[in-house]
Amino acid sequence: MTPGSFDLITCKETLGDAACRVIESEARSFAQSGLQPPKSLPGIVATYWDQVLLEMRSRVFQAAYQKRLDRLARQAAK
Repeated sequence: MTPGSFDLITCKETLGDAACRVIESEARSFAQSGLQPPKSLPGIVATYWDQVLLEMRSRVFQAAYQKRLDRLARQAAK
């Protein structure tokens, strides 16, 4: 695997629907509140796989955060 090369679909499939819903909900609330997203999500990194999962969670968070920011910008433009 190439570090940082995970696409959103692969991330969501690996993490599972329930985990993605929680992550996306947190991301939307950050964007709605006007808070900056954290540089990295909290998590214990003991193995390579832990780091992969942390990166995948971060990708899902960033995608949901950006999607909400884009939506808010479209609503403000109306």
